[in-house]
Amino acid sequence: MSEEIVEGFKTSCKTCIFAEGLYKQTGCQLGRLEKFLEQGRANIDQESPDYYVINTICNTCRGEEWKNNNIGTNLVATVQREIQIGVDIVLYDVNSIDKINWKLEQTINACVKQRQIKPKKIIVVVKSDTANYRELYDILQELTEPYDVPFQLVRVIEPEADVGRCVEMGIDKCSSQFVAVFDLEYKIPSNLLTRLNTTVNYDLQQVIMVEPTFQYSGLIITRKVFKMLGKNYNFPIFEKIKEVAQDQDNEQLIFTWDTLWNHE
Repeated sequence: MSEEIVEGFKTSCKTCIFAEGLYKQTGCQLGRLEKFLEQGRANIDQESPDYYVINTICNTCRGEEWKNNNIGTNLVATVQREIQIGVDIVLYDVNSIDKINWKLEQTINACVKQRQIKPKKIIVVVKSDTANYRELYDILQELTEPYDVPFQLVRVIEPEADVGRCVEMGIDKCSSQFVAVFDLEYKIPSNLLTRLNTTVNYDLQQVIMVEPTFQYSGLIITRKVFKMLGKNYNFPIFEKIKEVAQDQDNEQLIFTWDTLWNHE
């Protein structure tokens, strides 16, 4: 962001080029003000009563300098590209004894062929005494290279490592805003990352986690939350997040797969 006025968790619309209205703000070119008002997260700016203030950080707030640096471009499309979410995908296979190569190919294809938004990185965590790791690496390289998606193969050698430990070893390798976790048999929707981006950046929903559908598979969390609450292998990370959210009365920040697709 450039030139935005952010005070704590507030953003003023006063200097934003997307604020609509000649002398008094009447809306937002991106349609965000109306949604923030509906959610109770915007009000009249007491210091500049002709404008609104957003009671959080608005990541599309842009000033004249940014506008001048992007002359000749579609400013709306440009800012939408800039705020697009980043997602790393962790795939895991623990103690599988057959068909790992076939499962890996199907699931990697579902990741790299995501519509519009591609994962920033794919981390594959495997714990197996029978897997050919050289062959797995070659398969990963062959499948991801045409789509320019980086990958990392993590071999788990700790004999006592359970699924939770393996998954958290994978998340440790992530660096993007969100992390999505799946086992190698999960049918990943082709529009998953686009749907998550729409929820966060267009519907303006705050999301810290999407609950898994089986064990850890289907889990989506923010890396920031993982860094705060991870590293306790005896208690699943998603259970810890639910517990903390309940204690802080923030359960609305946790989605299920149904609510991710069907929220209002």
